Amino acid sequence: GLGTRAGEVKMVLLGLTAGVVRVACYGALKVIEEKSGFPLWLVVFILESLKGISVACLISGAVRLAHDLVPESASTRAQALVSGTYSGLSTGLAGIIGGGVTFILPSHDLTTMFQLTSASGVIGIILSLKLLKIIK
Repeated sequence: GLGTRAGEVKMVLLGLTAGVVRVACYGALKVIEEKSGFPLWLVVFILESLKGISVACLISGAVRLAHDLVPESASTRAQALVSGTYSGLSTGLAGIIGGGVTFILPSHDLTTMFQLTSASGVIGIILSLKLLKIIK
């Protein structure tokens, strides 16, 4: 069960959190650039480093959970499903939904799209924590 998989669950949650922080920072990119005094390329480099942490933690934790939570005969299929969902389905849906949201926003504002995305990510993390009974 999940009780014996605390490390993998923490890795997935760390990956999700790093991703939400990254997207939230893109939503405040102009403010961060102005207030920090760092050149834009450096701010983006730091934010993209968070993407590496996010992907590494999320994929490795989720694939391990998929392996451990299904019968041995289905573990390879479960791992492939996790990887395919993350690499294919979620990327495609993110492009379609993000593009659609940006299109309907006044002036097609990417900053607002990033803010909405990070807010939905926070909601997703909270729901995950509740589902896993980590918070009440």
